[in-house]
Amino acid sequence: MARIIRERKQVEAEDGRIYMEPGLLRCGCGNKVEFGEFTAECYSCGALYNWNGTLLAPRDQWEED
Repeated sequence: MARIIRERKQVEAEDGRIYMEPGLLRCGCGNKVEFGEFTAECYSCGALYNWNGTLLAPRDQWEED
């Protein structure tokens, strides 16, 4: 079971630009994974997470849109 260590958050840079800082989670295998884009993959076990850190089904189970 994955556990979120740090949530994604909106950050304002010194020059006024606003961006999203990625979150960080501990995968079920124990590896740390940054998330925040469309998908994030654990390079240790291959688990996939979405932009908010929710575990996704393996890609071979995804349906085409």
